[in-house]
Amino acid sequence: MRTDDGAEVDIIPATSELLAAGELIWPSGRAFNLTGVRLAIGRAERVRVAEDLTVDVAPLPVITLLKMIAYLDRPDRLADLGDIAQAFDAVTDEDRYDDRAIDLGLDFNSEAGPFVLARRLLPLEPRELAAARRFVELVRDDGHALGTQAAMARRAPANWRDDPDQLLERVEAFARGLEL
Repeated sequence: MRTDDGAEVDIIPATSELLAAGELIWPSGRAFNLTGVRLAIGRAERVRVAEDLTVDVAPLPVITLLKMIAYLDRPDRLADLGDIAQAFDAVTDEDRYDDRAIDLGLDFNSEAGPFVLARRLLPLEPRELAAARRFVELVRDDGHALGTQAAMARRAPANWRDDPDQLLERVEAFARGLEL
């Protein structure tokens, strides 16, 4: 939907029944995956965008998971890969001083951010955790037909775009955060 001033707004009619079912079937017959939407609703943060307008916005870890799920559903959504890569590095320095990340000896610059991002997603429902793990497996597999690893590396932040090890370090740290 577009507002009068041209802004795009997604409105998803997600009842508790649809969330439990995990998908919404549009009148056209097309299925819309609702995995992770419960997190967007349940963990939304109120953000004041204008003096007279406050909106609920999903936090970065939830948006990251939703982008992973969107990519799994539609691998042509290559921009999502860049957004996920950016999210891995978007965790604030203050938040990277996570006790678990420090105890595990994770690199502050490359691993702590994705690790903390994953930790902030927990707890996840089995369907959500399975989706995050599937995404990680796609990125790990440099020979997969989709070429997800290479596509994500091309869209990564400039400071680690040309080094696949930088991408894999971050993905492994994210996966580790899901498991602890």
